[in-house]
Amino acid sequence: MTFNILHNTTNDYIAIDLGATSGRVMLGRWNGATLYTEEIHRFGNSPVRTDDGLCWDMPAILGEIRTGIARAAVSAANLVSIGCDSWAADHGFVDARGESIGLPFSYQDARAINDMNEAQKVMSAEDLQRRVAAPISRISTLYQLLATRRAHPDMLARAAKLLFIPDLVHYDLCGSLSTEETMASTSAMLSCRSRGWDNDVLKTYGLPREILPDVAQAGALLGPPRDARSLGLPDGVEVRTPAGHDTACAFGMAPARLEKDLILSSGTWSMLGFTSRRPVIVPGAVERGFGSFRITHDRWMFCGGIMGLWLLERLRREENMGDTAELCALAAGAPPLVCVFDPGNGLFAECATFRQALAEWGRRTQQRAPETIGGMARSILESLALFYAESIETISRLTGKTFENLIVLGGGSKNNLLNRMTANATGLTTLKGVKEASAIGNIMTQAAGRGDISSPEDRPEADPRSLCQPESLFTPTDRTLWQSARERFDKRKKQFAESSDEASGVAG
Repeated sequence: MTFNILHNTTNDYIAIDLGATSGRVMLGRWNGATLYTEEIHRFGNSPVRTDDGLCWDMPAILGEIRTGIARAAVSAANLVSIGCDSWAADHGFVDARGESIGLPFSYQDARAINDMNEAQKVMSAEDLQRRVAAPISRISTLYQLLATRRAHPDMLARAAKLLFIPDLVHYDLCGSLSTEETMASTSAMLSCRSRGWDNDVLKTYGLPREILPDVAQAGALLGPPRDARSLGLPDGVEVRTPAGHDTACAFGMAPARLEKDLILSSGTWSMLGFTSRRPVIVPGAVERGFGSFRITHDRWMFCGGIMGLWLLERLRREENMGDTAELCALAAGAPPLVCVFDPGNGLFAECATFRQALAEWGRRTQQRAPETIGGMARSILESLALFYAESIETISRLTGKTFENLIVLGGGSKNNLLNRMTANATGLTTLKGVKEASAIGNIMTQAAGRGDISSPEDRPEADPRSLCQPESLFTPTDRTLWQSARERFDKRKKQFAESSDEASGVAG
């Protein structure tokens, strides 16, 4: 990503980057030409079961963040700004006295399924997406709010403000009661035609407009830390909102040409899509889980959530392996394309172990499921690559667009075996982007908000190859072999579905 240098002062920034499995506090040092990043503090993050449902332990998260900030303050020579990004849609409430109301519900809780179904009788998902552009699903903030109103009306009645996860962090740090537009755009309540909440959607569902916070642009100043001394922060430090949505941070850093290059934000779970100047709203997007979110600099991303490296991590845990690199080394030596499967099929979440799930898939699709750890790991990687190919075909079919390159960001970008398979399966030149894309996007948005750098240059025709190291480029090979594997992937999915239908018929 290219920036215009405005001065040569070296500044330090703290990026709080929260994920649904772990959080981290990163320190970024920008000297006017180069950004150096360092992970200061990482901590585990998972929802907790309460009497109300599956929730996020926000006090514990805030405690870990404060630990990380205090450690970063010791290492920073010229700390100027702090900001937080996180996953989308989830939120909490504060009352009129500024106190938190309960714990934020997790999107992993299935509480909003019935509320979504009832709500879509009033306004269809397609009609809603035409107004808000975002992907529409049970985790959308809109449907979560309806679930809260049904199950916990007292909570909504007490709420003075709804705050998304990064907003809750900023509120704890400086007392801000605002949100940021990339995060607000994930809610299915923000108009895609303006920068404000869609009052017609709120009126349709009888939701109170006054609890929704003001919407700021990425980089906006929120205020000074109110506990600066206890955190060891120097005078003059600001709290600024980056792009609050972590995927928006990552996509904003991708060296991608508008509507010509695809971006895969690859992690435990992944997002796949492309950037554009305007929201892309097309028939069929809702049912396939796609839609448009805002990113920084008046851009949008058309994308959808897809399976990521969760299955590989599950196999690592179950087989007591040291790390995924060890798994990939074993996979590289295993026979190719022995057993392909649908990584998104519920079987792989429902079975007690991945080994059992793969054996059952093989039995029902007339494939020999590998029994070695390397063979199973290779099946996961190959099936993910074929799944990416299928998802890219879906995007092309929905939008009528064809693409030239695939840029992989996030933790999955360092998995060279998967990158090579992905290039072969998709037929697209695959480029390895930065691993820390969301944290870097967070830092650079803070810097742009302060005026330490300009906005990224508008260069839609720039060649992304020039922004990647040569060894990070994977060109498609073995196309005949992988096209045949792609056909088998579709055939095996159909076989499995038919076997499930037959089992249901016998049971009935």
